[in-house]
Amino acid sequence: MKKLFLGVTVLLFASSWVWIACQKETNLTTNTVKMDYFANEIGGNTIANLISECGNAHNSGLSYLLGHITDIAELSDEERTKTCAFLLQEHFKNTIFECTDEEISDLANCLDLSIDADVLNDPNVVWEKIRPNLENTLSSREIDMMNKADAIFDLDFTGKSKVNICETILYETRALIEDYNNTNWSKDEGDLIGGFLTIIEGSARFWKDDSYLGPTENQAPVIIIPADAAGYIAGWGAEVLDDIQKKKLDASGQKRRITKGLYWACIASGIKYFKYLGL
Repeated sequence: MKKLFLGVTVLLFASSWVWIACQKETNLTTNTVKMDYFANEIGGNTIANLISECGNAHNSGLSYLLGHITDIAELSDEERTKTCAFLLQEHFKNTIFECTDEEISDLANCLDLSIDADVLNDPNVVWEKIRPNLENTLSSREIDMMNKADAIFDLDFTGKSKVNICETILYETRALIEDYNNTNWSKDEGDLIGGFLTIIEGSARFWKDDSYLGPTENQAPVIIIPADAAGYIAGWGAEVLDDIQKKKLDASGQKRRITKGLYWACIASGIKYFKYLGL
């Protein structure tokens, strides 16, 4: 774990601090966004299934975390992230997003080391930190689509309603998802942008609902949805950079990288929501 974290710290950050980019649908078999370009199978499930389910899984996992908000609110930041990691492992047990005890322990320990919540405000910051280290790993078309997706968070939402903000993000994201589906991706590319888009789409659906954000909390999605996006990039990127160090970066690690991105997105969004509530 120390090796993994050191590798991420050295490659991702130029400073000494470490950041955590740490609908109530519960049916993980409902394909809200269908992506079916991958042919490779991982553990009996296609990578396409994992990516297409990321949005629904995010919403299910986040809803599960918020169901424990009373208990989590009493914990310190470090304890919150660690507890959230183990809660997600419990929630996703026996699903395509299941994590082993070793994987979740690594994740929990990494999240427990330090938190810089300010980074969760802006996925642009996270993307700009990780991109220089991945330009020889990601294809130019995936980088180009990531830049377009990241630009969604540069839109001016001043004075917009909560519903309008979420619908705008949904519109922009779904347009990119359509482009994504019409791209003939090779088996070893597309899992960063694919998961990123479905996480954003799922997050916009989740926070558009009035269950956790009231109809007058208009700017809340601008605060919280970027945390989901930043979380996915950070979780996925940490795994990729560790694989690069270990010289084992290939398509066989896609499931693990996507799953870690999903977990980090759920935790980052949950932590941001707690802070939004002043907890």
